[in-house]
Amino acid sequence: MKKFALVLSVLSLSFFKIQAQRQLILEEPEQLVSAAAYNKMISQNFSYLLLSENSPQQGISATLNDKGSNLKINGLLYNGASGVLTMEADLTSTNGVYFFDEEEGGQQAKISFNYYRSLLFLSGYTKPDYLKNTTNRLAILEAILEAKNKHDKYYELLTDPKITSTNFSGLEKDIDTSYIQIYEKLKAITALYINDQEAKGFDSLPSREVDTKELKLTKTETFSLEEESKTHTITTAQYNISKLLSAYKANETYILNKLEEELIDLELKAAESQWNSKHNTFFGVTPFYKRESFRSFSLDPSQSFSNMFSDTKGDLYGITFSLNYNYERKKKYGFKFFPHRFFIKASTSAGRASNISSFSNSTLNFAQSLGTDVNGNPIVFTKDDVAFIGDASYEYGTSNSVKLETYFYPFNIPVGLFGIISYEYINFSRLKDVEDKVCV
Repeated sequence: MKKFALVLSVLSLSFFKIQAQRQLILEEPEQLVSAAAYNKMISQNFSYLLLSENSPQQGISATLNDKGSNLKINGLLYNGASGVLTMEADLTSTNGVYFFDEEEGGQQAKISFNYYRSLLFLSGYTKPDYLKNTTNRLAILEAILEAKNKHDKYYELLTDPKITSTNFSGLEKDIDTSYIQIYEKLKAITALYINDQEAKGFDSLPSREVDTKELKLTKTETFSLEEESKTHTITTAQYNISKLLSAYKANETYILNKLEEELIDLELKAAESQWNSKHNTFFGVTPFYKRESFRSFSLDPSQSFSNMFSDTKGDLYGITFSLNYNYERKKKYGFKFFPHRFFIKASTSAGRASNISSFSNSTLNFAQSLGTDVNGNPIVFTKDDVAFIGDASYEYGTSNSVKLETYFYPFNIPVGLFGIISYEYINFSRLKDVEDKVCV
């Protein structure tokens, strides 16, 4: 990172109307937004259509059909500086909840985990608006200062023996542990958004007054708490201990779980107007597992008709690597013949496959003569059943495939052109009765 090359880049603490010798220096970020903010933008921008079956959705959702035989699960597991992690599952069962039990009706399943990471160096944006950038960076600083100063004030009130005294060692230990976790989080956030040198960043953050009027009392209060057969006392002077602990806990939760997310939203909001066109380039890794199940028929004169049918189940798995590029143009930017959005995805997969495509679904008819009636007419018993029939046995092979997908949207409406080219080769070299298969 570079030092912010404006007069406002070196912020003396006198700017905040307090006296101190240290100076807080905001470094200039190397990118318009941080990696975490960029990845969040990707997860928000790409719809189900763009990412085919690998669409990230906020949170975890599960859908069960009316019969309880099909369960679909999908959602966003992680979104941060390291990338975006999603998962999807499509499970089918004959016996309700036994989705994961092969023996109790778990017929078909497809489970995949999708990891995407942006390539920031291949992504473009327009010339920065320094006034807007400076305003946004100071807003980020304000959010960090407010959270830190609240924490420092509440911690001071809880640990100052003149204000709060207690023999509850467990409570004191938890507060001290929380203090360490919060400071580690604040240092990491400050290094990312302010300055990665503690002396010029975290250690130089100014102190602010924190309003604690709503937490105050007019008299001293003492409480006794029973915990693990012991009685603990808490005495507070001038402050409501219940409100104080609640305020400390709420601020702790905010710093550990929400502060960074709010800073990311500030980044994206400020940067949105600077993207006249977006070039999002990212790669993906998708490990997957698939269970397939079907009813097969094998002609065997030594068996009864019903015994010639059997349930066949297979377990397939593999991994897919993809390189993705998305271009999006703002309405008032560029030549009119430029598309509003263009997306291309090149992927390659490797894994275990089967020869299930060699089997065809057929209706089989069984007829058995039971004799004749009094008029000499034959009496025939017939039975129909549906099953898959093939010239070879069900076997596994090694699959290698490549695929190219393109989506072209000329205008800012959900109507466009789609194209796909794919090639797959399944090798059954160790099996004499199963031929290798090529799919185009």
